[in-house]
Amino acid sequence: MAQVPEDGFSYRDLKVARDGTIFLIGENDERRTKLLRYDLRSFRFADWQTVEGEIPLYNLQIASPQEEDEPLAMTAWGFSSEEPNFRSYVLTEEHIAEYRGIRVPSPDGSRAAVYADGRGGIWGIEARSGEEVQWTKGENDAQPLWLSDGSGFIFLKDTGEELGDGAGPNYSLAKYDIQKARTELLPFQQGFWGTVEWLEPGRTLLAHNGFDDAIGLKLVDLSSHAEKQLIQNPTDHRVQTASHNGRKRIMVAQRGSFDLYSDMGDRLSRVPWPADADEFTAINPEYDAAAPENGVPYYKAGLASPFGISDLTFKPDGSGVSFLLGTIGESIDEVVAGTRLFAAGPGGEEAYALTKDYLKIRHHAWTPAGDAVICLIASPERDGCFYLGVKWLDISLKW
Repeated sequence: MAQVPEDGFSYRDLKVARDGTIFLIGENDERRTKLLRYDLRSFRFADWQTVEGEIPLYNLQIASPQEEDEPLAMTAWGFSSEEPNFRSYVLTEEHIAEYRGIRVPSPDGSRAAVYADGRGGIWGIEARSGEEVQWTKGENDAQPLWLSDGSGFIFLKDTGEELGDGAGPNYSLAKYDIQKARTELLPFQQGFWGTVEWLEPGRTLLAHNGFDDAIGLKLVDLSSHAEKQLIQNPTDHRVQTASHNGRKRIMVAQRGSFDLYSDMGDRLSRVPWPADADEFTAINPEYDAAAPENGVPYYKAGLASPFGISDLTFKPDGSGVSFLLGTIGESIDEVVAGTRLFAAGPGGEEAYALTKDYLKIRHHAWTPAGDAVICLIASPERDGCFYLGVKWLDISLKW
């Protein structure tokens, strides 16, 4: 454990760079955003960047340097509902740059695909010259996912229709070929696609397509033109998803079980959530997974308490998963304050607790080597007091 400097910032998230450097993300009452760095070798904290004004660093991405003399850079994206405008931010130790639109760099970094509110279409920008060219024409075209060879991208194409009820444009999935300057509509269902991401670049993608009162996850196979809705549930704090590109696996934690899916959408295994780790995780004998509204998986959780799995994530090599078990968020109905950190096999099997007590763990992440788990922990007694916990693991474990 290392106590985070008490500097008036409330820390809510953390990121781990490829070299193992840890970055904590905080915000203060003046809505300033701060990045604090922690070096695992020297065991020291240092200010890295403080930003005037709020930046949504929950979506912060760390771009590790390709060359030794290249500085560490981070990117983040934002959207202001008061003055609708997509923004991209690039942060280095020296300064922060702000750009209009969401910039998605190509695999080799030579150019970026950009889309911006009110501009229409997806544009290409050359990294060196800054030269711009319009690639697609739809007013609200969005979310380009680059193909591995940089020849083009998959994207959400605006059909010109609105879905209504605040759901935004009616989208089609499409492919853009840069050399041919051609858009190809793909034979998939139109509608609300939500946030899309690659599972296997160029072949399969995931669409987080839940909206309003639902949590959704759809798997799309571009080669076979198959699409499969893996989950479509009413809002439930106890639903969690995680995916691993290398292993091409998807994990869904819901209704007292871990379900592991292949990249074809086939369920490979179903493993129960950990049970009897303590008095709070005794299985509720009256719980029926087919009718979850009638109870909760754990006996002492109580009907109103959001108690279950959260912060589900794969190990870097995909050989296991980690998650928090306990109260989800903060509630006046909570039966216990905080969570315990668990690790398990890739399907959720053989789970064991990495922490003994319930702690107010805000977020956790793995080191790139998978030899340690990092936790950001809030003090249960003092507001504004945080700790960084490092749990080293035996990497010879079979999973």
